[in-house]
Amino acid sequence: MSEDLAQKFDHVFVSVTHIVMRSGVTNESTIAIIEAVVLEEIREAAKFKAALQEAITWWMLNTKEGAETVKRTGYDFNIGDYPSFCTNDVILRTKLLAVGIAQLEVTVISSDESGEWVFDDHLFDDELVTPE
Repeated sequence: MSEDLAQKFDHVFVSVTHIVMRSGVTNESTIAIIEAVVLEEIREAAKFKAALQEAITWWMLNTKEGAETVKRTGYDFNIGDYPSFCTNDVILRTKLLAVGIAQLEVTVISSDESGEWVFDDHLFDDELVTPE
């Protein structure tokens, strides 16, 4: 283990959850739930995203697997692609650790329903349960 990498372990790691919503699409609802263990200094969404982008960019520019992945996704690699292409890549996981991301799990949830059920719909019958 390099000295630089070993020094990372002297820092505090924290668990974070970020939710990324797909925008610009009206007939589909897609979210990515990102659960990670990161250095405390990159726990905020913007800093976490920058560290993730740094690691992914390096991987795409410096490894055969990364270069093939960006091509297979039509140069449109996004958070929704991560679970399909990256979860088992040892080189990428090592780079993620080097930028402060010790663990990373991305779950993508997608629905093409047109809104039969919305977030604020009551989970009870409004006619039977009424305010007193």
